[in-house]
Amino acid sequence: MGVLSLIERSTVRQRWVAGAVALAVAVAAVVVVVRIADYTAAGCSELRSDTADEAAIKAEACGSDVEVMDERTPWVSVYAQPDGNSRMTMDSVAGRTSVNGEWEDIDLTIATEPASAGTTAEPTEPATAAPLDVAPDDVDETLAPDTSRMLPVEAPVYPMWFNPGGVAGQGLPLGVVQRDDAWVALRFPFALPEPIIDGRFVTYPLTEGVRLSVR
Repeated sequence: MGVLSLIERSTVRQRWVAGAVALAVAVAAVVVVVRIADYTAAGCSELRSDTADEAAIKAEACGSDVEVMDERTPWVSVYAQPDGNSRMTMDSVAGRTSVNGEWEDIDLTIATEPASAGTTAEPTEPATAAPLDVAPDDVDETLAPDTSRMLPVEAPVYPMWFNPGGVAGQGLPLGVVQRDDAWVALRFPFALPEPIIDGRFVTYPLTEGVRLSVR
C-alpha cells in the first residue's frame, strides 16, 4: 500500500506540474497574441519602440524592422527584425542629437543672445574695435563656467557655448563644450568685443584688420 500511495502522489504531482506549465505557456501566448493584435490594429505607422522586447513584438506583428529607441545614439541605430534577429547601423558622422530633450537634426546655428536673456534678437554690427586688452587672469579654472551668460549652439551633439563678448563676456571662456558632468573650456588671452554672428560662425573683431572667427 505504501508503494502504491507514493506512485499515486507522484503521478498527481506530475500532472499538476504539467498542467501549471501548460497554463503558463497558454497565458504567455495569449499576452503575445493580444499585444501583436494591438500593434496590428494601430496600423504599424510608428516603426519604433522604447525597449528591445517591445520592438521585437512590433517587428513580428508589422513584418518590418522596428527601431529600439533605448539603443539610439547620435551615431547608432538598432532595429528589431521580424525574424527575431536584430541589426545595427553606425554612421561616422553624427546626424541627430537629443541635447534639447528630444531627438532632432543637428543644428550648429549659434544663438544671438545668451540663454539667460530669454529672447533671440537680430545680430547687430558691433562698434569699431578698440585696441587689444589683456583678459583678466584671476579666473578660477576649477569652477564650471556660467554658460547661462554665453551664446548657445542650437542643437549640437553635445552642449556648446561661445563668449558673448563685451562687458557680458568678461571672465568667461571663448568657448565651452560639455558632456554629462564633464566640460572643456577654451580661453583667449585678450578681452573679446561683441561678436558678429553669421549662422554657425561667430567672429570677434579684435582690432583694426584683426578678427577671430570660431565655429
